[in-house]
Amino acid sequence: MSRVLLFSIIPLLLFSYNNAFGINVINSNTYENDCTGADVFSDIYIAGSSTNIYPVDNMRSHVLSFVRNTESEVHIWENSSGILSSGCYNQNNWGRLSNVVPSTYQWVGIIKNFGNDCTVSKVMKTNKSLPSVQFVYKVAYKEEIGFLAGTSSYFYYPSNYNSSTNTWGLSSTPSYLSNQTKRKWGPIKIHANECHKFNFRWCGDGVLDSSDGEMCDPNDPSKTGWGSGGCNPVCRPVEAPTCDNLIVNPNSGEVPLNSDVVCSGTNADYYNIDCGNGTTLNSSTGRCTYTTPGTYNVRCSINGNITSQSCKKTVTVTAAPYCGDGKKNGGELCDYKDPNKVGFG
Repeated sequence: MSRVLLFSIIPLLLFSYNNAFGINVINSNTYENDCTGADVFSDIYIAGSSTNIYPVDNMRSHVLSFVRNTESEVHIWENSSGILSSGCYNQNNWGRLSNVVPSTYQWVGIIKNFGNDCTVSKVMKTNKSLPSVQFVYKVAYKEEIGFLAGTSSYFYYPSNYNSSTNTWGLSSTPSYLSNQTKRKWGPIKIHANECHKFNFRWCGDGVLDSSDGEMCDPNDPSKTGWGSGGCNPVCRPVEAPTCDNLIVNPNSGEVPLNSDVVCSGTNADYYNIDCGNGTTLNSSTGRCTYTTPGTYNVRCSINGNITSQSCKKTVTVTAAPYCGDGKKNGGELCDYKDPNKVGFG
């Protein structure tokens, strides 16, 4: 007898199986190291907030065998509490899929979780060296030893392996033994432990999964791929906010002086421009008006108080010329206080 485990994260319960429920489900506190029958590992990346799994155990044999559901068991171990939902443990979700395994050495599904609520949540592993969860199948079966009078219904669901996608699929309809004569079965046997280990990964698990599109991981202790501002919750680098430049035009002139100001920054959520005259603009653009001669320090900041030397400028404001200021200027022919007496008659 040979066995392999089948796993799919795509719901297979799109049609009705002739299944029999009653598989015993055990919540195990012990990680199983004896996986003599089969030892299968599935590495699953959770792209959304959670995902559902639909574990299945497969079997093939050279001897016609009858699968016993009432004596079969599924032992489930979790690395940390809360990785699996209660639906994974619901005995009503587990059942025998095929009641026989034909002697043609064909893969058939024998035990399956039929529920749609075996959900995997993003819970960190306690022991990093072990997988996230482990399903151990202890399958009970009987081998054919002869015929009895009468007929019975012996059926199985073939399973097929797709090498291009590295996945298995189950037939939607059962196949039946060509000879439905009732069989005589030998004693109950328990197959060697078959283990199916799952490791679940996601953005935020502290490991950079480049093959799954992650550019960084916000909980990666090595901070690989992080930007100057860290790594965001969707595993993309974040550049730290910076105040890049402040333009003041004009930056000098006579009163009243109206200076247009434009501030630019990177990853800026909001801007503040201090005109230096008691006026603050809560925008990246605006106008500063100066009515008193003097030197003013204009400062732009982003996201509170982030600034730079490029975001600090000086504005020089001078008084407007007038007759009597001691200079010949504007349209004056002379200025009566000009010590040089330019234009005097």
